[in-house]
Amino acid sequence: MARVRAERVDERGIATVDADGRWTSTMAADAFGGEGMVAEIELPRGDLARVLHEATRDDADYRFGDRITALRQRPRRVEV
Repeated sequence: MARVRAERVDERGIATVDADGRWTSTMAADAFGGEGMVAEIELPRGDLARVLHEATRDDADYRFGDRITALRQRPRRVEV
């Protein structure tokens, strides 16, 4: 989780604007004690994929460039 937090987008809050581009309202990311609607951790998909791959590559078998064509449920596993 520390690595995910280090990669997150620097989100400072949200703002709504009118048709002329003027701010009509704002909400800081730390509103509501940091538990408001902009409190989620957000990062680009590629960054998330890299972080997850780096964290699991020693324990998981990755096959890039392949695609799933069928799934078969077995008693103790799923065949892909």
